[in-house]
Amino acid sequence: MHKALSQLEHLLPFDQPVNDEHWIETSAVFAETLWGLSSKLLRAATATFPKRIFVESKQEVLVTREPAIVVAEFRLRPQSSYYKKTAQEVPRPENPKGDDATGIQVGLLLCRRHAIRHRLHGPYLSVEFSVWGRRERASFQEFFSGHRRFIERLLNDSGLRFRTSTPFANVDGFRGTNAFRKMDLYFENEFDPEHSFTLERTVDSTGTSEELTQTLASLIALYDCAVGYCNVKKNRDRALDYSTWISSKQSGAKDL
Repeated sequence: MHKALSQLEHLLPFDQPVNDEHWIETSAVFAETLWGLSSKLLRAATATFPKRIFVESKQEVLVTREPAIVVAEFRLRPQSSYYKKTAQEVPRPENPKGDDATGIQVGLLLCRRHAIRHRLHGPYLSVEFSVWGRRERASFQEFFSGHRRFIERLLNDSGLRFRTSTPFANVDGFRGTNAFRKMDLYFENEFDPEHSFTLERTVDSTGTSEELTQTLASLIALYDCAVGYCNVKKNRDRALDYSTWISSKQSGAKDL
């Protein structure tokens, strides 16, 4: 992890412009790096998890053709059969004409150094769980209503941040950082025009792969249970498969 972030700082420095040719070449290299790192993290995070996660999901890495903050993105999202069964378009890159949105996913983003409001950020890795779309948001809300305590235990002590594309007064007015509490406030709003929210945690060069692994494990468990609610043939009892793991919340992750 630290090697990848160091290389990113060296090959894509903040204070130098990046031409398209260098970007395409460099981002392709980091896409391979991210794939390898993500594979190791996944193995560590899901060692005791149900195998259906990978049967039902597709793993892919995306890069942009033009310079951006996100150099490469690994994501775990439903198989193409999910979109066909729910009458939705298969996302890109599998479908070149498809949308970027996957409905529901877990991602690991490799981000270069950038400035926001005169403050420098990165390079860093961001692990994220995202929901997009009317159908998926409604399904997750049903999951949230039925398994509040399970979700709260997943999100506690995870260092996650909850964010939405649309501002909500009750969410923005909450001064704390508790991701579960913000999600609870979010679902008090009956309508979200964007039908989307994200849970994220960033880890920079001062962090460890153990932190990434622990957060990734929590978000994959959340993803697996939410997919159970999103499927046409719903499975609402997947949280039971994590009862032992969530009680121990122990990680055997090593620095990668």
